[in-house]
Amino acid sequence: MRPLLKISLAAGMAASAAFALAAPKDYVSGEVLVKFKPVARDAGKKVAVSDGYKVESGVPVLGIDKLRLPKGMSVELAMKELRTLPWVEFVEPNYIYHATFTPNDTSFGSQWGPKKIQSEQAWDINKGDPTVVIAIIDTGISSTHPDLASKRVAGWNFVSNNNNPNDDNGHGSHCAGIAAAITNNATGVAGVGFNCSLMPVKVLNSGGSGTLQNVANGINWAADNGANVLSLSLGGSGATSMQQAVDYAWSKNCVVVAAAGNNGSTSMFYPAAYTNCIAVAATTTSDTRASFSNYGSNWVDVAAPGVNIYSTYMGSQYATLDGTSMACPHVSGLAGLLFSAKGKATPNSTVRSLIEQNCDSVGTFVAFGRINAYKSLLAAGGGNTVYANPQGYVMYSGSQVSGNYTNLKSSDNSYLVLASQNNKVDWFGPMYPASGSGTITNVTFTFEGSATVAGTATVQAYNYLAGGWETLGNINLTTSDQTWTFPISTNPHRFRDPFGEMDMRVSYQASSSFQLKNDWMQVAVTRQ
Repeated sequence: MRPLLKISLAAGMAASAAFALAAPKDYVSGEVLVKFKPVARDAGKKVAVSDGYKVESGVPVLGIDKLRLPKGMSVELAMKELRTLPWVEFVEPNYIYHATFTPNDTSFGSQWGPKKIQSEQAWDINKGDPTVVIAIIDTGISSTHPDLASKRVAGWNFVSNNNNPNDDNGHGSHCAGIAAAITNNATGVAGVGFNCSLMPVKVLNSGGSGTLQNVANGINWAADNGANVLSLSLGGSGATSMQQAVDYAWSKNCVVVAAAGNNGSTSMFYPAAYTNCIAVAATTTSDTRASFSNYGSNWVDVAAPGVNIYSTYMGSQYATLDGTSMACPHVSGLAGLLFSAKGKATPNSTVRSLIEQNCDSVGTFVAFGRINAYKSLLAAGGGNTVYANPQGYVMYSGSQVSGNYTNLKSSDNSYLVLASQNNKVDWFGPMYPASGSGTITNVTFTFEGSATVAGTATVQAYNYLAGGWETLGNINLTTSDQTWTFPISTNPHRFRDPFGEMDMRVSYQASSSFQLKNDWMQVAVTRQ
């Protein structure tokens, strides 16, 4: 088995220790991950049990099981035995993955990274959308840090299997601050993603290590729970389970960003090297490759600042750290800005292309160059964009079951539920975009929801020039949440009154009585 790169998390350790390779057996003893072929999964599990294995949940979303080995059996022997069975698709060790930063000290420093990638100019175009969620799949995020706490959305702790993904290491909080610390609050640091939200997904323990099983489950969970960007400042050996998790997230329209590793070599590091990841190398203030950073234009896509990076840390602390771990969330924050500017329904391939095709040249050690947030936002075609959610709602037909208009502020499975009256619900929510200078170039209305009975909904906005409701489109609601966006670039100012109010109306008709579950409603106003 190829040795796994292991990065120490202990601040102040010598560089030679920080770059040391782990022992060859860097995986959990006594267990393996196995995927039985779908047509033979039940039969395969029965045979495994009869042979002395104990079958447990592994990575359920991907149909992967964890097998506890019979007493005295080695992982190597189990893999050799299981690979010969015709009903086994693949079997692999439950590898240990490690965070990828190389700390130098905990002294405070200045933030040069956001300036280098021209974040300030990018923020003049777009300051991010709180409903765009960046998942930090790492050691957790501090729940008490003044620069992070209010940015957190619900997350999960796969180390302890509970809903408390608080950081007990510091690495995850440092990455979170780079990606989207609270910005323009006269406190601490600024995050590249500015207004974007942060999802803490804890897959690494207090020592900065975690199993393949936990990392894969963390990726799947984030993709299934509203994350738009997945930031993975961790890595190690290649594994089929990991690749399938990354591919699953990509299929859910997530942009997956991963650190290229800190071994200073061209050796591939995973998950960064997978096709559906943006692999990120680290650069210095002079745009040269950081000496520790892995590189290679055949597999490393972009570079970002990764030396002497000042950001949030454990509790309420701040720290200066080095590593491709620090480079990765710069890219994740930019991906969040691009989803904000283009809309969350924008294909992830488009967001990735906007990042990669608008880099500054730094040499041949990466495929595209060092990211430039300003160039990417310019290419996205965004002007200053403000976002607004309903400030209340008015019912024409129907009745309230649960929730209120505050449940419509983001795509978070928190619903305003309305019951039909005569098989119909008809209501609208007034929204108040902040005033701004410049000409309105685009208005985008967004609605997300589902219904207990399938049917057709009509979405309208109030046309203040014509003095009546204007139909934006008809949508077919099902029992599962779906999202629709209605961008208007021709005379978009007609939907905004002199006081800044915009009204969005939803009328839903079905064949029988139903409940309408409204998850998210928003209007975005772009000015130039």
